[in-house]
Amino acid sequence: MKTLFFIFHGVCHQMSDRALSCDVFSMPLCSRCAGLYTGFFLALGPFLFLAMKKNYSFARAFAVPAIATALVWAADGIANFLTLYDTPNFLRFASGLFFALCLSPVIASLFADSLAQSPPETHRTAMFGAVFFTALALAAANYRPPAALLIAESFASAAGLLMLLVLAHAAILVLIFTRRHLGLAVAVAFVTATAQVAALSMLRNLLGV
Repeated sequence: MKTLFFIFHGVCHQMSDRALSCDVFSMPLCSRCAGLYTGFFLALGPFLFLAMKKNYSFARAFAVPAIATALVWAADGIANFLTLYDTPNFLRFASGLFFALCLSPVIASLFADSLAQSPPETHRTAMFGAVFFTALALAAANYRPPAALLIAESFASAAGLLMLLVLAHAAILVLIFTRRHLGLAVAVAFVTATAQVAALSMLRNLLGV
């Protein structure tokens, strides 16, 4: 678990009273970040597969939900920062989870669209319903979470953070290597994303924050 705490040290304030916990385990990052990165872990892969292999684009279908959940996520965070109210941790988790699950198809579609040689097909399916009920069920499970769920979500959050950073780095590197060298771009992106996480964590340790 020390490795997980190190991974998240550069990207989360890690305040213990904001973390989901049970009697025997406390997550290594705050509940809002946990929901965010868990959501990316759950949704980025499937939507990226559909966008790249099936040439589907979900950007239009999920644009409004992504904006709406982003506003809720940001408003909740600001209100808590200003001490207007104190959101329960499982609702903090839910706000991050809903945001990431709605943003993931947009990110995946934009990345795949930049590589596509033919116009993508705008795809409208029952995917939003699946996303909504997945988020609802997982948020409810975190109302009184067992240790096994919190541990699984901790590792999922670490994977989701890395997936998001790799995709962001790869999007930039593809412009340099061109889409013919996508594998090389992803490999380099994995190295640079991992280095970024380590550098941020070490910087916070050096600064003592």
